Amino acid sequence: MPIRADDGMERLSTPECYRLLASQRLGRIGLVVEGHPEIFPVNYALLDELIVFRTAPGTKLEHSFMESAVFEVDGAEGEAVWSVVVKGIVQELPASSQLLARAQRELELRPDAPGERHHWLAVHPIEVTGRRF
Repeated sequence: MPIRADDGMERLSTPECYRLLASQRLGRIGLVVEGHPEIFPVNYALLDELIVFRTAPGTKLEHSFMESAVFEVDGAEGEAVWSVVVKGIVQELPASSQLLARAQRELELRPDAPGERHHWLAVHPIEVTGRRF
């Protein structure tokens, strides 16, 4: 059950956060790059509770091996706006893994950005929070 704070902000339950995450396809991944935070828009999908996205070689791939990350997505439902933040560890799905095979089979994950995106990354959640106002 959502918890309404005195300021009119509603804290969302974890299941509600995942419902909202599943309702979108564009989010932002935050990584630390050379000691500074960087944010990148990514098309994503959920595989159980993993946030999965594809990328090309470059900054996201270079700075994602078992590193801390934050993922954020927001949206609106009627007059209410919401935001979900996932803190976790990001890593590339190994080419020979059953998880990658399952992601390729089950997810319709097509990046909007031009170019090939052959590397599949996943955010393994440690903390999931959300709010609606």
